[in-house]
Amino acid sequence: MNSEYQERINEIENLIEKINHTQVPSTSLYTPFKPGISVIIPTYKGEEYISNCLESIVNQTLSSMFYEVIVVINGAKDATETIIDNLIKENHIDNITVLYEPLASVTNARNVGIELANREFTVFVDDDDFISENYLEKMYQYSRHNSVAISQIVDIDQDGNYSYDNTVNNQIIKAEELNYNNLNSLGHVMSMNACKCLPTYIVKNHKFVDLRSGEDVVFTTALFTTNKLNVKIIPTQEKAIYYRLVKDGSISRQHHTFDFCITQRLEVISYLDALLSKLEDAHHAEFVRRKIRGQLSFVRKYLSDNSQETSRVKNEISKHSFSDITHKAMDEVMKVNARKDDNII
Repeated sequence: MNSEYQERINEIENLIEKINHTQVPSTSLYTPFKPGISVIIPTYKGEEYISNCLESIVNQTLSSMFYEVIVVINGAKDATETIIDNLIKENHIDNITVLYEPLASVTNARNVGIELANREFTVFVDDDDFISENYLEKMYQYSRHNSVAISQIVDIDQDGNYSYDNTVNNQIIKAEELNYNNLNSLGHVMSMNACKCLPTYIVKNHKFVDLRSGEDVVFTTALFTTNKLNVKIIPTQEKAIYYRLVKDGSISRQHHTFDFCITQRLEVISYLDALLSKLEDAHHAEFVRRKIRGQLSFVRKYLSDNSQETSRVKNEISKHSFSDITHKAMDEVMKVNARKDDNII
């Protein structure tokens, strides 16, 4: 038998085995989903990057039968829709759905995508990022309905330079080497949407909250602490990679403003604090406390650089109703704002 045909037969047999192995649990509130992965891409004025992103997705080694792409264009229109339409026509693509939402909101765009997702698993990709050609195949191979599959994440700057040596990827590699599989050993990884494949029936139980920043922290923290999910790191030798574009300037400049460091961080902490009060599992509670500490690190740094703003910060804090334990953490930051103390909470 021709080796190419045999390889195709083996692929089909493996996929059938995969489908049989990963049926949605009967306890799910949702009708069983179609086999495969839903890829959700929110895009806002993405004409510069969307082509590269989508080309990496439509050229996957996983058969197009086993994944759908949901692109949600939001806000003011540019050439993004035309670029996508041309890509679809030129390549005769039938698994991409394009929607338009007038509201410029990545939060709303992701929620719209979640509503439409109808495959077993869900992957989020930002419009300026891209994925390795075997990414979806390996994500699907290692995914289960009681776990989250995690790939490597590699940074790429605007000059095309790749960096495997970044904080998140180093944590992933260490977790694989030491066989870590718990939330608290993967804090950075579990605070972002990228490089994960999640069970859709669980994703649909959660919504992104409308925040100006940190919405991914709130979403992932809630998802991972209110569901019992195992962690599966895809072996690095599989070379399944999420490539994350690191842009110059814009975000780092925000990190020095009162609005970003204080107002927006307190908004995130407010959601995390409300979640913390509902948790009984000690490990999950500690995970949330670490997320709160991460947000407070911005407050601490801002006060360290702007001690004259202490009264203004106190006034901003007073606008929120935090739990006693979170208030205690904030009091400590206010008293000794330059000290780094991971045992505050």
